[in-house]
Amino acid sequence: FFVFCLFFFFFFFFQAEDGIRDVERSRGLGDVYKRQNKELYDTELNVEVKRLREQYELSRLYTKKIELQEKDDEHKKRLEEASSQTKKCEDKLKALISEKEALISSNKELKDICKNIKEENEILKANAKALEEYKRKSEGEKEELRATCIKLETDHKELLEQKSVLVYYLKK
Repeated sequence: FFVFCLFFFFFFFFQAEDGIRDVERSRGLGDVYKRQNKELYDTELNVEVKRLREQYELSRLYTKKIELQEKDDEHKKRLEEASSQTKKCEDKLKALISEKEALISSNKELKDICKNIKEENEILKANAKALEEYKRKSEGEKEELRATCIKLETDHKELLEQKSVLVYYLKK
């Protein structure tokens, strides 16, 4: 601003002093000074307009700054919310991963239990077959024992009859 004022001051001063004139005809030294006052007034007006424009621009920039700060605050708030949600999701994910690991571990245990049950089932089937075999053998032996018992009873009766016959003959 200062440079601008100096430029105008020297321009008009030397124009009036050196006799440099515009194309229009001058009516004397008074016109030059009147024109300088008018131009200085116009220059001061331009400076005032420029100052007002700068104030307007500063005001607009300040308003824009405030708007940007509000948006920045809003974005920070959204970022905090997103961070909070991300943290919750991470916690849920960790819980699900640990639950999955527990399920995998229990699944392995269940597979081992199933394997043991299958082995025991095979053993039980083998034992059942052996029992069936034993049952068949014992049924056969039972029948043999019955037949033997019947034969022994029959033999016992015969022996008793023979004994009674012998006792009878011996007493005679």
